[in-house]
Amino acid sequence: MPFTYSVAEYADMIYVYSICDGNSVHAIAEYQQRFPNHRIPTQRVFTRIYQTLQDTGSLPGVCTAAERGVNEGVEEEEEEEEEDIVQMVQSSPCASTRRFARRLCVPHTRECRTLHAEGIYPYHVQ
Repeated sequence: MPFTYSVAEYADMIYVYSICDGNSVHAIAEYQQRFPNHRIPTQRVFTRIYQTLQDTGSLPGVCTAAERGVNEGVEEEEEEEEEDIVQMVQSSPCASTRRFARRLCVPHTRECRTLHAEGIYPYHVQ
């Protein structure tokens, strides 16, 4: 499922949500008043963005292929990503692999394939 909002729109939503002290109903009305030409997010969008920011330290959808410049130096980037994945999991084997994938801006499936290719199975006590 693609993310439908830009980073700037997410930033505006966080700003409005914080002004409204975390009240998503008031945030919708305030957002509509401040940004009449923008799409109006639902209550769920406001709460999900805030929760994602708290949990991961990043906004949802920030790491898209277009922003990362995937077409330039793909092989070098993949090797660097693989090294980063292995290094992060080895440094903290009990942490969530999905969180690592979000932090590194790689798909979770790529992370799992990389770890399995290296013989690392983070779900099993080693």
